[in-house]
Amino acid sequence: MRLRTLMPPVSLLEKILVSTVQRECFPEPKNVPIIDVVKDNEGLLRVKTKITERKDDPCFLTPILLPANCALTTRLVEYLHKSNCHAAKVLELLPGRDGNIRTLKLKCGNAEIIRPVQRLFPLEIRPEELPIADVGMEGFLNHRAV
Repeated sequence: MRLRTLMPPVSLLEKILVSTVQRECFPEPKNVPIIDVVKDNEGLLRVKTKITERKDDPCFLTPILLPANCALTTRLVEYLHKSNCHAAKVLELLPGRDGNIRTLKLKCGNAEIIRPVQRLFPLEIRPEELPIADVGMEGFLNHRAV
């Protein structure tokens, strides 16, 4: 089982959701495949990092433990990415051997990366905001639902 650590919950409802997910996924904290897992004063499982000599936010030093394959974790990651603008701009559509768009060239931050279409997460956009490219945009739009 892969594990993920996230920012601390803010509200009481988030704390209840996190503790419920932790109880379902990690019934015995001693059996978690991470070396140092501790329970905080609110009953949440946290990962104790090896950073000891640094004065930093306690939530950074001991992040909350959540399973990677959980709907709550997925929603929190999506929310954080949207709120922190971890989105990429499509620079170029790259057709495959069959002529269909299979890969995209993206600008994310200061880097340009090439990613397969199936590994991207579509954000809500209006049709007038779609990129115009020299390579068959109609083929990309028609083939996207596959």
